[in-house]
Order: sequence, then structure tokens, then C-alpha cells
Amino acid sequence: MRSKIFLSIALTLGLIPSNSDINFIPKVLRTNPTVSTYLNIEKVTGMGTTYYVSPTATKDNHGDGLSKESPESIYLLEDTNKIKGGDTIILTGERYVMTGDYARIMSYISGEYNKYITIKSETSKNVVLDFYNAVFESTNRGVSLNGNYIYWHGIDICGAGDNGLYIGGSYNIIENSQFYNNRDSGLQLGRGSGNYTNIK
Repeated sequence: MRSKIFLSIALTLGLIPSNSDINFIPKVLRTNPTVSTYLNIEKVTGMGTTYYVSPTATKDNHGDGLSKESPESIYLLEDTNKIKGGDTIILTGERYVMTGDYARIMSYISGEYNKYITIKSETSKNVVLDFYNAVFESTNRGVSLNGNYIYWHGIDICGAGDNGLYIGGSYNIIENSQFYNNRDSGLQLGRGSGNYTNIK
């Protein structure tokens, strides 16, 4: 399944019966790079530390991410001790080949209402996270965003063993990204946990 996302997504889900269908009607937003007006959600970015990520860095061999000369690995997205509200994570390069049967990214980083965490490509050209070698399995998603107040921009995901990008948190914004050739829906909105009753 191939899906393209070019508009911001900001929604509130209350108590939804398990047998309900949810239809999304996109609305065009203003092009101001720092504010999304839909549902009056402020997208304040760039207030914290900027980190650089490179496809050549690995979990075991990476820098501190504070410069392009000392980049972090893509698994910086999992570092809840390092990434805080207002921080920006810039993905350099063009393609991240996610090797291994279970090379998924489970992210719980969270921003705040006026301090979104920005995850974006370095240039106007989209970066691709390629999970081509992933095992076909219902829990083997490419990237799971389980935190809140994340702004994801210009990053494509393909080849995941299940969903390409799974959103289990609240108040997250996805823009200008494509999700294709994944084994389940490219972009999935969920609850993160069966104990949660509200997603916003």
C-alpha cells in the first residue's frame, strides 16, 4: 500500500468503539513554517538543541550529534534521556538502510505544548528510511512514535514489516512525507497501549 501525506494531521479522538470507522478529511493549512492553524495547535520549533543524524553512524559507532562532523545514529530517536522538548533532529544524507530482521525504531521522546521536537530532513529533498529486509510480522513496524508533540517533516518510510509509521502519542504533526511498500498501512494512528482511552 502506498500513501502520501502532504498536509498536517492534528486530531482529537475520544472514546471510539472498536468497530467504528474513522474518515479523515484534509484541510489546507497556511504555509507559515512555524505555525499550524488547524485546531489552534502551535508548532513552536527550534528552541532547544540541534542534533545531526547520519546514515553512516550506528548504535555502536556514533558521535554526540552536535555537529555534522560528529553525527548521531538514527536511533537517537529512541534516546529519552538526551532529546527534550524544543530540540531539533536533522537527518542528513538521502537513504538510511535499516539492516536486520527487526531493525525497528521504538520512540518515546516527547516535546511539550510550546516546545515541539522537530525531526526533519536536512534539505528540501526527502530522506528515506528503508526497512527492506524487515520480517513480515504484525509488531515489526518501521518507526513507532509513542511520545507527544512531535513534528515530523520530509522523511519517507518504506519496506517495514508492518506499518511504516505508527503514531501512538498525541498532538503529533506529520508533513510532506510518503509511506510506501510497507506490509501494512503506511501511516497508522493508534493508542500506543490498550489502556489508553483518548488520543489527541
